[in-house]
Amino acid sequence: LAVSFLLCVISFSIEIIAYSLAVALIAGLAGFFAYKMGQVGGADVYAIVSLSLLLPQKPGLFGQDASFLSLPPIFTILFYSILIFCIYIMLSTFPAVFRAIRKGEIAIPPIRMLEAGALAILYAVFILSASQFLSPAYLLSFSIIFLFAVFFLLFGQFLKKSFISFLPAKKIEEEDVLALEFMEKEIVKKYSLPSLVGSRELYLLKKLPLKQFAVYSKMPFFLPFLLLGLILSLFFGELFLLPFAW
Repeated sequence: LAVSFLLCVISFSIEIIAYSLAVALIAGLAGFFAYKMGQVGGADVYAIVSLSLLLPQKPGLFGQDASFLSLPPIFTILFYSILIFCIYIMLSTFPAVFRAIRKGEIAIPPIRMLEAGALAILYAVFILSASQFLSPAYLLSFSIIFLFAVFFLLFGQFLKKSFISFLPAKKIEEEDVLALEFMEKEIVKKYSLPSLVGSRELYLLKKLPLKQFAVYSKMPFFLPFLLLGLILSLFFGELFLLPFAW
């Protein structure tokens, strides 16, 4: 992060430095809140802020001119990163979901089926009415997000359980995320258990008379997806993000 800041100060004009710091501040605050909620790791936040400082404007790859009117590159990078993450989650968990369905281990509540059906209808209406005006790349990325939304809506609980391990306090580390929804509510409320484990929370967990805690220990790291998002953003820019890119 310090190196990124120094490179930003050395390489850019005052206007771009100010713009870069503003974008990095917004990205850092958003990342901090996501970190406190246990959605991303601390290393992810540092990487996002560092990229915000290093790439305040769209890179001039393939000869295109940078413009303040375009989105800050970090938003494009995050968009591609999340898109690839969604694809990875669906592809990596689909075999387990399929086996669980065949064995009758997944029971989808009727309300979830209705919600998924409603989403499918809205998606069909959107595609039929707007497909002729929108770029194929945008429709592809929109369809991937829609598929992931339906997939998570129907199998979200199963997916969450597949990322959980039950660990004793001595094996829990700082920045681990507790799966509070899969622990007894009375215990969570009694001891005010947090979702994100810091040094103070780790000390508390070791003092509690509980043998095991549900921890999201099998979640994939986000940094590799952030790297892939950076690479895709350099080659494709906002092509898959903006409706009228083509």
